[in-house]
Amino acid sequence: MIRIQPYFPYVMVQKAVFFLFLLLTGIPALAQFPRIVLFEKPDPQVKRQYIRDFPLQKTGRVFLATRSLSFELRSRTVRQAFIQYQPASSMVMGIGGYYRRLGLEVGFKLPTSDSRLERFGRSRILDWSTSFYGDRFGGDAFFQRYRGYVVRNGYEVDQQWRSGNPYPRYPDLTAFNLGGNVYYVFNHNRFSYRAAFTQMEQQVKSAGSFLLMASGTIMNFANDGQAFIPAGRLANYNLNDFRYGRFYNLALSPGYGYTFVRDQFYASLSLFMGLGLQHQKYTMGSTIDNIGRPFRKNNFRLAAGYFGDSFYGGGGLLLDNTSIRVKDLVIAANSNSFRLFAGYRF
Repeated sequence: MIRIQPYFPYVMVQKAVFFLFLLLTGIPALAQFPRIVLFEKPDPQVKRQYIRDFPLQKTGRVFLATRSLSFELRSRTVRQAFIQYQPASSMVMGIGGYYRRLGLEVGFKLPTSDSRLERFGRSRILDWSTSFYGDRFGGDAFFQRYRGYVVRNGYEVDQQWRSGNPYPRYPDLTAFNLGGNVYYVFNHNRFSYRAAFTQMEQQVKSAGSFLLMASGTIMNFANDGQAFIPAGRLANYNLNDFRYGRFYNLALSPGYGYTFVRDQFYASLSLFMGLGLQHQKYTMGSTIDNIGRPFRKNNFRLAAGYFGDSFYGGGGLLLDNTSIRVKDLVIAANSNSFRLFAGYRF
């Protein structure tokens, strides 16, 4: 029996997001271009026309959030050969409070249903992150360690697998991600990341800005010395028997962000795309290599919601992608987070 295998790796999602971003921000960016000034000075009069501040108000919120560190291993020569590794991540519910641009949030892991445990198993997760949103500078810092993965396209590692079955499991597979991003907002008198992601300010008029991000990360993938690709599938991956990899990454990524405002509703999109230098130490079969090479870095941020006089609510999405080439393999590592929230200012 001939079976058609779907091809829908993360690269297709990245292309779709990229073209959506160009469609939604291209015209506003061109309209704004003549008045872009690099490293412009703070101008309180201009800022008051675009951004409303709440310096003395307190705010509280409840939220639902999920984060994950997933990756895809694919062949550079056989289009249909790719394996999608995903942890058994779960939802977190929490509360938070903010005052004078400082905030604290506490979350609790929600129980996982028996049906989800049967399909995904369990992952041992240590995931911490923090973000800073200033007028001109912002940044993220994160530490992620995940142990225990499943293969979402199970047919690629098990020909007997069918949709609806428990996913094939790699209980000893570990992924590690440590690092951070720092970025600069050029048009900071008109464009506010703080309004889009912490709601401690309000964007009252649509505006955008060119952006520049510097990133540094250490990533590690290990399977206790075992192969990532089953022996029966190695021919599709040019016999690249990948078993371990550690990657040190430094990248510089230009970008553009735009916040659309209509009455009390807003939507903010940002996209960074850049290149960097990467030091690789990896094991392929019984061979250990140390090399340096360039790599690609993408970062996409989306926030949308309602901003009332007292109540506010919405959601946010962050996609951070690092593309790693190891001989004839590509590792597309994705750190993703998503949250829904509702809050009140007083």
